[in-house]
Amino acid sequence: GITQEAEFAAVKFLKSPYRLSLVSTPPFIKPGLPYNIQVVVKDHLDQPVNRVKVRLVERQLFRKGGASEDLPCPLSSVSQSDGIAVFICNTPREGVRALLKFQTEVPALPAASQALLVLEALAFHSPNQRYLYIDPPMPGSSLEAGRFGNIKVYSTSPSYVPIRALSYLVRRPC
Repeated sequence: GITQEAEFAAVKFLKSPYRLSLVSTPPFIKPGLPYNIQVVVKDHLDQPVNRVKVRLVERQLFRKGGASEDLPCPLSSVSQSDGIAVFICNTPREGVRALLKFQTEVPALPAASQALLVLEALAFHSPNQRYLYIDPPMPGSSLEAGRFGNIKVYSTSPSYVPIRALSYLVRRPC
């Protein structure tokens, strides 16, 4: 008989049809300030996927001394047209580490085929306990030179350190 042999190296075996990753998310939390997490849902061709529910299946906050509790966060978010699902968590002042686990929630897929992402964020440490958070523009919006923009700025500091003024500079990329 006649036999043929062929090799096709582009075949991928996937556990899940989706992949979760982070974008514009710092690897640390700032105690007492919001923590903005942007989870990106992509398919196996690395294209963003719209309308996929992402659940926060674990949201542990560890405090000084080792005690843990649930971090105040939304339990789920749905990806937008750019594939981004946004979670904004409120971090208490005493938080030293956060452990967050995200998972897709697609009813047509078995539990073993849901995409999973684990994020461990350590607390940023400021010796004088002053922290500043600038809320990035939401997905789909951006700042443009010569146009008005809305920038949310949050700060926290001990009550004995009053902040009278806050200055910042917005620079146009070169």
